[in-house]
Amino acid sequence: MQALLAAHPETDAIFAASDMLALGVLQGLKDAGRRVPQDVALIGFDGIRAGTLADPALTTLEPDLDAAGEALVAMALEDDERTRSGTRIPVHLVVRGTA
Repeated sequence: MQALLAAHPETDAIFAASDMLALGVLQGLKDAGRRVPQDVALIGFDGIRAGTLADPALTTLEPDLDAAGEALVAMALEDDERTRSGTRIPVHLVVRGTA
């Protein structure tokens, strides 16, 4: 976070590739004196429970785990009727305190 903010002090939003990374970013923003979400909005990805316990609670994109499981099983079984190239898993935005 220090390097990002030093190189780009105008940063006002961050999308992290996972909630665990976002939680680290949240701490880094706090350490830098940035207020979340007032100064920098933050969104993670995957919807882990730890995000609900953060202060403020982490906004996240949460994948449909049932659909992901079905796709993985179909790929493992090579079920051509249920598997296609570029399978996409639905996600939904869970808005909490960081955005």
